[in-house]
Amino acid sequence: MKTKILFFPLIVIMLLFSCNNTQSDGITKVVNKFYKYYKGKYVGADKGLLSASLAVLIDKALEKEALSAAEIRASKSTDKPAMIDGDIFTSQQDGYTGFKIGETKIEGDKAVVSVEFTNKTANNKAWKDDVVVVKENGAWKIDNVNYKGDAGKNVKAVLTQFSSASVSAPMESKK
Repeated sequence: MKTKILFFPLIVIMLLFSCNNTQSDGITKVVNKFYKYYKGKYVGADKGLLSASLAVLIDKALEKEALSAAEIRASKSTDKPAMIDGDIFTSQQDGYTGFKIGETKIEGDKAVVSVEFTNKTANNKAWKDDVVVVKENGAWKIDNVNYKGDAGKNVKAVLTQFSSASVSAPMESKK
């Protein structure tokens, strides 16, 4: 009987750790898949790996770019249409050539994953950003990327600012 009592707390602890590892594995898998196939242009981001709210912001930005381009064509102007220039899924406009997933902090249905990026074509530049992941309909999805070292800046802020700016004025939007 004593043996059963001693093993019960051990079993509970093991189950808790295995659930957390399973969650962490699922989160890491989503972040890894996104950055492995993402090519630096938000237009090509796999929306299946993104939260609904982030996908909506991307759609709004794409609509704004298309509307701006149509207005420029209609006015026969040589101005550049409003567009998001550079990689918005990292804090560096030139993007990355490699990445490494670091620590994952999970709180309920939200997690923050530290990702270290490198860009070998930009003097071997290295930096870290925090990828925010949320659970939607039972699946982990990327919800935002907080740019380290640039307080208050993140993917959602960039997309929101771009989408809410005046359409008729040509502009480039980047962090």
